[in-house]
Amino acid sequence: RDPVLNRYLQVQIRPISSASNEDQNWVEGPAKPAESFAVGCIHDTSNRKRAEESARQRNYELAMLNQMNAFLQDCHSEEETYQVLVSILTQLFPTDSGHLYVLDQELKQLEPVLSWGKQPPSSEAFGLQDCWCLSNDTSFLVPKPGDAPLCGHLKRSPDHGYVCAPIETSDSRPGVIHLSFGPPESGYSEQDTRHALELKRISITRIAEHYAVLLANLRLRETLRRESIHD
Repeated sequence: RDPVLNRYLQVQIRPISSASNEDQNWVEGPAKPAESFAVGCIHDTSNRKRAEESARQRNYELAMLNQMNAFLQDCHSEEETYQVLVSILTQLFPTDSGHLYVLDQELKQLEPVLSWGKQPPSSEAFGLQDCWCLSNDTSFLVPKPGDAPLCGHLKRSPDHGYVCAPIETSDSRPGVIHLSFGPPESGYSEQDTRHALELKRISITRIAEHYAVLLANLRLRETLRRESIHD
């Protein structure tokens, strides 16, 4: 990786030698030593590296999703699923911090249930209108402060940007996964950083979608169990 251009470069050098005069019988006089030189080729492999990075991230994400699904199947309460989800998020995003919010029973506010990382965001409850991901029904990425409006549940924008992903369940009790990004990789260009953050947005969106399905099923089982006891 070139530290000045911030690009991935592949350099190939091919040595080439000219024949000495000993091999050239038609040349009179003493033989001269062979001359040598090299030809260099430089290829920009940045796009290929990004594709490889995306593939590695996707494979790791799939492994983590399979692990999350297996653990969630064994959970007997909603609170247990929070621990599983946060454990997976911590492994996938070890340099980032975050918070998991879930809508309360009165369907009025999203309450913080678990946090992780060195600098987790605000732990205060907030309304459904205070997060752009719930207003737009899709994940909301802010690569760096000032790139987009700040979510109402944050007192200030995280230094290196953030993403919020909605947990949309069929029982109208949504949640939010908030991830505050850590410092970018050393030597990354702005384009590389934005690409890496977009990969994180895609990953956390998939995780939220998988978790939402399993959480809705758990809530349904719990509702049916309570109804059967009541009957």
